[in-house]
Amino acid sequence: ASYLMGSSSMYSPLVRLVFARMSPALRERAVKRVANFVLTSTHSGLTHEVGQMVMAAATQAPEETYAFLTKPLLESLAAEVEDVASLAAERARQSLEGDASVGQTTSVVSPTKEAKLRWQTGLLGAALHYGGPKVVKLAPEIKSVLRQLFALCAEAKSLRLGEMAAHVSSLLCGALTGTYVVDLFAADEQRRPGDDGGSENARSFAYSFPAKWSVSKVVYARDGRTPVAGATHAPRPFAWRAPAQEDLNVAREMAEEFVHAPCDALLAAFGEGGDPSTTPKEKTRALLASIGGAASGFRLRMADFEPERDPETNENESGARCVLGVQDVAPPPIALETRARAARALAATLAAAAADDTETLGLALSVAEDILAPCNRDYRGCKAALRTWRADASALTTPPFGDDPPGLKTRPRWLLGEYAFLRFLWRASQAAYHRGGPNSRPSKHPADGALMAQVRRLTMHKYASVRAHARALVEQRAKRFPAATVDLVSPARDALAAAPGDEDRCVAACALLKCTPSVNRMRSEAAHFRATSLALLRSSHHDAEKAQTAVNEVFLSMAIRFSRGAGGVGSGAYAASRRAHLDATRDALYSLMAPPPAEQAASGDVPAVGASLHWSYALMANAFLLFLAHPESLANDPEHIARFTGYLAACVLGPTKALRLPATCALLMVSRYEGFEAHGVPTLRRALQAEGALGKALTNAGLCHHIGSEAVGGGGRQTSRADALLQAAESLYGAGADMSGAPWPRDKGGAVDQAGHNEGSSHFIVACARLFKLFARVAPETVASTLEKPLTSAASAVGDRGARVAAAATRRDTARRMSSYTPGLPRDD
Repeated sequence: ASYLMGSSSMYSPLVRLVFARMSPALRERAVKRVANFVLTSTHSGLTHEVGQMVMAAATQAPEETYAFLTKPLLESLAAEVEDVASLAAERARQSLEGDASVGQTTSVVSPTKEAKLRWQTGLLGAALHYGGPKVVKLAPEIKSVLRQLFALCAEAKSLRLGEMAAHVSSLLCGALTGTYVVDLFAADEQRRPGDDGGSENARSFAYSFPAKWSVSKVVYARDGRTPVAGATHAPRPFAWRAPAQEDLNVAREMAEEFVHAPCDALLAAFGEGGDPSTTPKEKTRALLASIGGAASGFRLRMADFEPERDPETNENESGARCVLGVQDVAPPPIALETRARAARALAATLAAAAADDTETLGLALSVAEDILAPCNRDYRGCKAALRTWRADASALTTPPFGDDPPGLKTRPRWLLGEYAFLRFLWRASQAAYHRGGPNSRPSKHPADGALMAQVRRLTMHKYASVRAHARALVEQRAKRFPAATVDLVSPARDALAAAPGDEDRCVAACALLKCTPSVNRMRSEAAHFRATSLALLRSSHHDAEKAQTAVNEVFLSMAIRFSRGAGGVGSGAYAASRRAHLDATRDALYSLMAPPPAEQAASGDVPAVGASLHWSYALMANAFLLFLAHPESLANDPEHIARFTGYLAACVLGPTKALRLPATCALLMVSRYEGFEAHGVPTLRRALQAEGALGKALTNAGLCHHIGSEAVGGGGRQTSRADALLQAAESLYGAGADMSGAPWPRDKGGAVDQAGHNEGSSHFIVACARLFKLFARVAPETVASTLEKPLTSAASAVGDRGARVAAAATRRDTARRMSSYTPGLPRDD
């Protein structure tokens, strides 16, 4: 069974071809055989496979299928539903009489009865595929069965009955309002040149000959270069069936009974001034199933909320922007009021449902997806169907041969028709998805806003299944309307700031903040980056293990995807607002890290950079500041360059080991920015001229080197999370084009590294050597007069492993610097 429904089995086109090409007498006999199998057996595990056969019979032989299969199947289903209704009534009577055995039975619907109902409802939905006069004729009986099933869903407390009814309702609403190709498998009428049109053999040959289709709009001659005027290889046009007026009338009746009435019942129970006690949760689920079945069937044929267009995008255009493509052959037959009423009912239900009633919340969120994003079903369905189509086309396409012009391929006509139909659905879904145009925002309709507000609230729900479903809807909305991302994820930022700490709330907030639309928006919208980064840095009160893991994951998602180009200001009207947000972000980060003045950074009497934060949060704040080190926002700005240089110097000279190497790399990068010589060099010179500054820098730089096994007498290197961050900073420095600069040292590197290998370090860190080269360029007199003493002291230290390692590393770095000294700088310096 699973093989028949596989993407490469071609079972579905086979059965449709069989019914389309057989003679009328044989077709009636085949339909009777299928009907006998359907009506006299129950194989719920084969519903999809047999459903393809029923659909083939209904579309290719509608008259015979209606008489021998669809109508008898509907009558059989009605009888089964009546049987279940009588069982439910008997159960209710026994419960009123106080029969103790009633509570011992779990459900009115036995597994056998449920399997038969699933078999019948699944096959009935397949028989309603194309709609048409026969389906319209059966509509009153179908609605009667649906009405009973939805009622039994509440009375018998069986949600599966509601799901079955919703399935039939969805297929019926889709068949009544959809547009289809009705001659997909009809015989092709093309003839080969020279065939006798009156010959029976020629007619038989033509019925089996496949259609030819050119992949190009232009048909060329045999030479492949000369276009043939008026030539075409397209098959004869396909016959399309648009819904008739009687179909639309029935569809509106379905909307009135199975959408409007349930919505009114939910609003009466959960709306303003309603009484929730009158609607138990079983009835609520039945009403939700009724709304969801019709909404999933109507999809784009129910008018959608109109997005709000961006005035700046359209201000220079004479007319309104429109998306290329059409939504359908006719305007949506179901009015916007139907969707709005459903949205209001769902919002009221989500607001009133109990927090631990995950089944009701999950069902309401599933229905909300069809209300908020009706194009998603067609998009996903077309995407999967096109994958299957390409697999079929690769096996059913004949390459050009003989006298065929280049680019001509031979394919069955039905294969081309399937592609045309799928592309029609694809264009319809994309036209609806992009209706608002670039930079559009969600609709301002009150019903849409009310429903989306409840969905956003549930993204912070305590149950993972509920918040995952709600988060998926928010991500879909953010992907469709990127300009609204900041508002959509605002509950996550509020949840991180809320006290006291809550593990589930923190995990839910981080999952929403690290979604792709949110992280991508940080790279283009400074306000979002500012709000999210500050929310993360103020979340330390969520101290549970899972909460802190989630916070780290958000930070890593930002760090991996963040480009330093996003820290630029740009130009135009948006530049001023962007600069203001970036400046405010820097000010907030500086206040959190609280760096001491540059001339006091080496003193042990002042607090370390980020001393008020946990070390992991100090690392995050430092990384956010480095993200903003963009040339456009720092160059030629005396205040920013001087302040940032002082901050980096404080990190290099401070006691926090994990901040030293990232700050070293950033300082080397900023030293190449325009304006550093005028505004950054004085600040760095003041920091180096402070007492003990160079000695502190020497020790800190030496301790950035890994301690090899030779220096500690064996045992291998000890690693920690801080060491891993140091290695990451070093890798960034070595790989980043804007940090690494030209290769350095230029010669004798192997000899110097080999000489220092046995003295305590396993490799050479270019950043540390470049740092002292920068010091020598900025303050040569200070380096010449104060560097010798700390070098000698570190080299002669006894019993201090860290000092010996620092001395060994610095001697090697200094040797490399001297081996490629810059002309003009005294050799002694």
